[in-house]
Amino acid sequence: AAKVATLANRCEKVQAAEEAEKIAREKVERSSRTWAEEKLRLHADRGQLREAHQQAEHELQVELRAAREAQRLRQQALSAEESLERRLTDASSVAKEEAQEVRRLRAILREEASAADDAMTKVEDYSRRFADDERLS
Repeated sequence: AAKVATLANRCEKVQAAEEAEKIAREKVERSSRTWAEEKLRLHADRGQLREAHQQAEHELQVELRAAREAQRLRQQALSAEESLERRLTDASSVAKEEAQEVRRLRAILREEASAADDAMTKVEDYSRRFADDERLS
């Protein structure tokens, strides 16, 4: 009877150990599944992060090209504006010179007109004198 009790006790211990092992295996399996799921989730997250990083890098390159193009166009506009200012300044200088030339020519024409008036007056005076001299003689 003692042997049976000892065997029954050992049998209970073995069953308890088997039950504990079964519970431990289930925990390990659950942990393993959870770990695998987490690993897959992390891998997916890394893929999404990589994709997001690539997308951000692409957008940055597009923005950089747009900024460079805007800078090139701004520089081109400034250059065109400077060129236009030079042309306007040159045109203004030419217009001033031409206006001075017109004033100078008008002054010459006034002098010549005055000289012509004086000459006509003299001719008329000579003509009257000649006519008067002809009548008197």
